[in-house]
Amino acid sequence: MTEAVGFQYHQEDFITETGLDFSFMFVLFAGVLGYEATEQDSADYAEHIGDPDFPVFADGDKLLYDVTPMNGESHPEVCAIGPDMKILECWSGHGSVQTALDKIRETAGL
Repeated sequence: MTEAVGFQYHQEDFITETGLDFSFMFVLFAGVLGYEATEQDSADYAEHIGDPDFPVFADGDKLLYDVTPMNGESHPEVCAIGPDMKILECWSGHGSVQTALDKIRETAGL
């Protein structure tokens, strides 16, 4: 949760630094009570982290588990996605946001 609050600032700083068209996309798999995430959970979470200008999705059916290396065993999980919408790489654990941003810089030749 603490890292999610900072995503808006990371996003703004990254865009200013690189000039890249960039956005986070945040996905909830479960709501506060542990049930499958719903649209309301996404709306509540977005409000809780300061109503960022990036989307907060609900994936209660865990469909992303089928199309990404994410498995929910470790949090947070982060994937960097290139301009062609292909996954560049995925990481898990705290601090992985900076690693993902570094990968995007590298892929962009920065």
